Amino acid sequence: KASGGTMQILGWNLNPDSDYQVVVLSPDGSGSHMSYITTDTEGDILGDDYELTAEQRASLTSGQPALVYTDMSKTGIYEVRIYLQPWTGTLDDAPVASTTFLQN
Repeated sequence: KASGGTMQILGWNLNPDSDYQVVVLSPDGSGSHMSYITTDTEGDILGDDYELTAEQRASLTSGQPALVYTDMSKTGIYEVRIYLQPWTGTLDDAPVASTTFLQN
């Protein structure tokens, strides 16, 4: 779900207690934002520790969305990719999960 410059990312059935990197690709294919998430003991996304305040992190429970802030000023299809850490930083690597959305 995207609104303004904020996306809510939901994820389940990932590796438990693991770190992932979220990459948001702009319609032109460039990486517009990179962020980190951590899964809980069930493999659900807890939240983006690098973007959320302590109060926001404390309010998250299993299965709630991670918030990712990015520039969504371009019209077109954005792609969200999730890579298991450590990630090589190469967009040619296959993500463990991905999705797309239209910004118009």
